[in-house]
Amino acid sequence: MNMVLHGIETPNLIHSNTLNEIVMDIQEKDRHDIILANPPFGNGQCKEVQQNSPIRMGETAYLSLQHLSAHCARAGAGAVVIKNTF
Repeated sequence: MNMVLHGIETPNLIHSNTLNEIVMDIQEKDRHDIILANPPFGNGQCKEVQQNSPIRMGETAYLSLQHLSAHCARAGAGAVVIKNTF
């Protein structure tokens, strides 16, 4: 809806699970200065996805935080919505 309101009628969207990316393989060219995110909560991740992060656990919120931290540039900033039991 936000893209429609801003005049983006044909966005280039890719439907995938970003947690499939191996966190340890993220390079400096893949990092961003600012990250704003609202990661998914509640559903667990399979063992294959858990192997992509240095700290392996099934909780999606923790895996997402690792992923977002790895994508943040050294002098970058971020804001992430987290659940109250995090």
